[in-house]
Amino acid sequence: RETRIANGIFERARKWICLNARPIDRARFAYLFENGSREAVLSALAEYQNEDGGFGHALEADCFNPMCKILYNICIFFIFDGIQRAVYCNIIRQEMSNL
Repeated sequence: RETRIANGIFERARKWICLNARPIDRARFAYLFENGSREAVLSALAEYQNEDGGFGHALEADCFNPMCKILYNICIFFIFDGIQRAVYCNIIRQEMSNL
């Protein structure tokens, strides 16, 4: 089913995202709406990864704790689901071991 967006709304949203969103959100937007690459999303995601393999550093935009938290683990699963990339089992396995 195709969803249509009123004239100009998509372009205004795109412009706002390009000017204001974090790199991870810009990469996800590009992937979902502009034929962006999965690799760009994964590259942006890597910036949030800690030395221990967990994720932190405001991966969830409302939580600025650099340490790995369950909330960040949930975020990565949503990101992987969005880019259809659950094949990154080694990252997922490592995250599960941090729980």
